Parts: sequence; C-alpha cells; structure tokens
Amino acid sequence: MEEKLGHVLVVEDEYLIAADLVEALEQHGATIVGPFSSIAHAKAAIESASELDGAVIDINLRGELSFPIAEMLRQRHIPFIFTSGYDHLVIPSSLSEVPLVSKPAEPGEIAGLLASLISKGHQTLQ
Repeated sequence: MEEKLGHVLVVEDEYLIAADLVEALEQHGATIVGPFSSIAHAKAAIESASELDGAVIDINLRGELSFPIAEMLRQRHIPFIFTSGYDHLVIPSSLSEVPLVSKPAEPGEIAGLLASLISKGHQTLQ
C-alpha cells in the first residue's frame, strides 16, 4: 500500500515547476501547504502550521538561498528534500545529509523520495 504524505510544504519560485510538483504530491495523498515562492512566506507558514509532515524546498528562491527554511524544519524534526539546479556543494555542511534532487526533476520521483523519508520518520517514532 502506498504511504500517504500528509501535510507537505512546497517552496518553489517557478510557477510551472510548483504546479507540477503540487499535482504529483497530491496524487501521493498530500495536502499541500503553499506553494510559497519566498523565504518570508514559507517561514510564516511553518510557524503557523498546526500540522506539517514533510517539505520540498527549492534552494534558490529568486536569488535568496532557502537554508533558513531548512533549519526551521530541522528544528521541528520535519523531513524535507532540496531541489535545485545547483550542485550539492552549495549546501552547508550542517545540512549535507538532506537529499538533493537535481533539476530538472521528475515530480513523481520527488514525491516518492519524500514519501520514503516521511515513512522512515514515522517508523522511528514507533
């Protein structure tokens, strides 16, 4: 049986990529929080979300690096993945274990990877 994703934060500044990603995540049972195209809006959503099970974060949001969002999610023990055209070398060492999916990426691949991370997190809590 396929794992439901739950509430998933989507942070992506390219409209078409965000739309495709949202569709793929919803097909995997996600309730979407967002999508957001700025760090400020994503951080506000994280702070106000009553439930958040995972996230997909583009590294570069119109010239701003999204690592503050990643740190907030990490502090809350919420699994997430990065998407980017950048190489993994741009990711700070403190976040080096976070999976990176290179763009262009297949939205279904992203959804499957996130489902795996969320499932592992739920197994750890049992």
